[in-house]
Amino acid sequence: MSPAELVFVVATGGSMDPYYMPRISEFITNLTLSLPIEDRQVRIGLITYASQPHLEIALGALTSPAEIISALATITYHGSQYVL
Repeated sequence: MSPAELVFVVATGGSMDPYYMPRISEFITNLTLSLPIEDRQVRIGLITYASQPHLEIALGALTSPAEIISALATITYHGSQYVL
């Protein structure tokens, strides 16, 4: 059976209110923790976009919730210096 693939697309440009960034991060974290990623039943990917799309996490590149959550901490909100 092929794994399910879930790709998050997150706006990180200046038109995105930074108020929502912690909520988006929390949503992705909570969903990631609830999925069978370590069993390789689900592969997670993440794309951010401001003026251009940017691949942050390639599908299947990270294989544990801890790796994905750690990667979330390095994503920059491009409208200011906020880190997702």
